[in-house]
Amino acid sequence: MGLEQKDFFTGLGTSSNVPIYLRYEGQQRNLGLKKNDVVRVLKDIWREKASEDEKKDEGSDLKEFLHQYLLKQHKERAGQWAYSLIDGIKRYLDDDFIGLFYDILQGKVDESVYHGQTHLLSHLLKVFIQSDSTESGLLSTPQFSEALRTAFPLKGDKDIEELVLAAQSELQTSGGSIAYQRLYTEDTDGKQSDFLGLVKKQAMAERRRYISQLREQLGGKGEVGVEDLRAVFKTIDPTLDSETLDCYLSTAFQTKELHENTALLDTEVALQRLSAANVSRAGPVPQSE
Repeated sequence: MGLEQKDFFTGLGTSSNVPIYLRYEGQQRNLGLKKNDVVRVLKDIWREKASEDEKKDEGSDLKEFLHQYLLKQHKERAGQWAYSLIDGIKRYLDDDFIGLFYDILQGKVDESVYHGQTHLLSHLLKVFIQSDSTESGLLSTPQFSEALRTAFPLKGDKDIEELVLAAQSELQTSGGSIAYQRLYTEDTDGKQSDFLGLVKKQAMAERRRYISQLREQLGGKGEVGVEDLRAVFKTIDPTLDSETLDCYLSTAFQTKELHENTALLDTEVALQRLSAANVSRAGPVPQSE
């Protein structure tokens, strides 16, 4: 947080080793963006990008998209916006939403993680609404707990209980009705509730466990082929559908042409790529004989 505010940024120049959205020369005015400005712009970028990607029926690179977005929105002031936005992002990296955007921009995390989180939270809200038969916006604690089990059938009792307690604590209610829609309101800076933060945190921990199970099953193999990895996924997650499985394999091997791919890949590289993507368990852990 304690970064000193400068009036101007010095452009990093136009060489190819500078990220495309920062390729500007000369002095760029610091627009002094506040946290809610940063959140508002990032939300708009995700909205526009989803709409563009849908039209083209394929995903665009976030770095390239950010560059084009700023040019389109701010024309000759695009450089000022680029440097001010990145400065703002770096000042508020402790915010989940901003931090994730930066990790995706840096290529540390795959964009599918952001879309996975968005889907997860909207799916949960749909289940809450379906469970609210009186349309009062309220669920009793047992109804709320049951809705969580419906939305997340693979979660254990401990995780469900943790979510119920987080919701009660957030809404300052114990044992009474839970106004579930209030859990989806954001503060003035666009920060989501701690309850939704916990939903995302649990999902991340589940992803890590899933990758650990893959690692265990691969049993120290230095290299892995497409069909070996396919077999391992089927062993630890037999209900995984073939389309999703192909998507995971494409992520690991970075190719759509899975059937022609006979090359072996360093196991750690494969696991690293899967860790950075929205890879999650489809069905319960198979019971060992």
